[in-house]
Amino acid sequence: MDIVIFGAGPKGQEAMQVLKEEGNHICGFIDNDESKWGSIINGVQVISPQKYIDDNHSERIILGSIYKYQIEMEKQLKELGITNYEFFDRRKVYEKTRLISYCSSREMEDVILYHLLKDEDDIFYIDV
Repeated sequence: MDIVIFGAGPKGQEAMQVLKEEGNHICGFIDNDESKWGSIINGVQVISPQKYIDDNHSERIILGSIYKYQIEMEKQLKELGITNYEFFDRRKVYEKTRLISYCSSREMEDVILYHLLKDEDDIFYIDV
């Protein structure tokens, strides 16, 4: 499936990795940060929300952002008349493993540990 990710920051890049592993094609990133427009992140171009509309894109949009920005992003998309979007569910990162983590989402320790330990067959890890 063709997808554009709204949010080119760490959460958007995390969403990109998971969605690619699921077999989706990531066509680009949308971001409100003008300094990112035209740049390439992980082989994918970053465009403005207006350029997405001007170019008549029709890909499914995934909101890849921390929660405090998702409401703003959703409101912005609705104002632009875009309805083909959904929120990225971070739990997808862990569906393939038995990893359980309770940590600060800001530091992303759970994601780091996941990538370090995901290929280990017999491991039990506790961090307090």
